[in-house]
Amino acid sequence: MKTIGQMVEESLDYADRGSLEIAFLPACEALRQTAEMVHHETNTGEPPFQRFIRDNWRLISFMGIPRMDSVPPNLPFGIRRVIPSFIISNIYEEIVIYTVRQTLTIHRVPLEIGFNSFGGTMVENDKLLLPKSLIFSILGSVVFNPLNQHETVADRYWLNIWDFKMFVSELWGRMDLAERVMKLYQ
Repeated sequence: MKTIGQMVEESLDYADRGSLEIAFLPACEALRQTAEMVHHETNTGEPPFQRFIRDNWRLISFMGIPRMDSVPPNLPFGIRRVIPSFIISNIYEEIVIYTVRQTLTIHRVPLEIGFNSFGGTMVENDKLLLPKSLIFSILGSVVFNPLNQHETVADRYWLNIWDFKMFVSELWGRMDLAERVMKLYQ
């Protein structure tokens, strides 16, 4: 079994090569392992990864979907079928939960989801393209989590939080740094 640090490295390696859909699976696996540690005693009927995303939505959305524009009206059928109501308080949170759930279940990004290099979301060829920064925000929620303070990665890996580019090796368990950066932009 890979460590959380190894999964973070794997995800960052794939993302660096432009293999964004492949990079998303190890990011989701690292999130699942972290979520299971955080919520190991919580029995709410909600899967730990889903609860973790909801608990960390502020950071995930800040890093991963900084411009939460309106949802494209031409969402792919597969997403509209699963998330039928646009009256949900946070449709992007539900889309991210759906994407992580499906990725963990089928071990690849669902066919109706992809990633783009731009900051926004769009639909192209019946595929919802999410910003690639979502991958880094999932990783950020894992790296900044205090339970992962003893994880390690090689010194060559880094994460961006808006204008701040920091080495991952210095960020493990440092939610306080993420909070400080978020506070600067609010």
